[in-house]
Amino acid sequence: MFRTVYVSQGQQLNIKNNWLIIKDDSKNSAIPLDDIQALIIDNLQTMISSYTLCMLAKNGINTILCNDKHLPACNILSLNNHYKSSSVLKDQISLSKNIKDILWQNIIDAKISNQIKVLQLNNVDDFILSKLKQLKLTLLPGDTTNREAVCSRIFFYQLYGKNFKRFNYDNLNIALNYGYSIIRTAIARSLTVHGYNCALGIHHKNQFNSFNLADDFIEPFRPLVDLYIHKNQKIFLEKLTKKHRLLLINLLNHTVLLKNKQFKLYIAIDKYINSFTAYINSQNIDNFLLPKIDYEK
Repeated sequence: MFRTVYVSQGQQLNIKNNWLIIKDDSKNSAIPLDDIQALIIDNLQTMISSYTLCMLAKNGINTILCNDKHLPACNILSLNNHYKSSSVLKDQISLSKNIKDILWQNIIDAKISNQIKVLQLNNVDDFILSKLKQLKLTLLPGDTTNREAVCSRIFFYQLYGKNFKRFNYDNLNIALNYGYSIIRTAIARSLTVHGYNCALGIHHKNQFNSFNLADDFIEPFRPLVDLYIHKNQKIFLEKLTKKHRLLLINLLNHTVLLKNKQFKLYIAIDKYINSFTAYINSQNIDNFLLPKIDYEK
């Protein structure tokens, strides 16, 4: 079973006989590489060799290095995980505007649907839900009328109150950003494994962003983070501690729905990205699997 390994105490990381060895002052721990889906190193004093980093990448392990504020600062990904990476890259570069616009329309449709689900779970007034549903119905290819931004403003206002500002540097926003970043790195890993270049986005096109494509594909998953933090808002209003970070990392083990079937989030991400390939090859949008929040009142 895949798991996410969080290192906050280990002073040195090595690999021996396909096992990750975590050494600290009191003991050594050993974990089979085949069991690791992601490795989060949240200790600036941890020593790790180039060989170890290369072996982690070779084994498809998503390795994340955190900064002095405990936020993900570096995502180490393999460059040679797909057997037809050149062919996949050519297909990615040659995507037509029409295909990109339809993709973005469906991605945002899924995000708004999940936002509606979150608000329903929190007993938001039917008038607000109807407004979001109407905005979703008028969503155009490429979201040229920016329904995503309009719905997000309404969504955050209803979920966190009128005093909440999404991009303030407060404890709630720090928790949201951390949750998003964990899922973003998992998506980046899956995109790389499938041979895609994360810098070449569908909608996001920032020339200084190496993860534009991951930022495109994360959108339907954001409401899952929003829901979890809202349900546990009391603890996330506090400073983000190791305990809180571990809770957010564990979101990768929560379930979501793809075509009404339950999957762990980290598995759903791979199926989601694989369906992107299926859509490119078939140009049939029905092959593109979009995640839905799996949660009942």
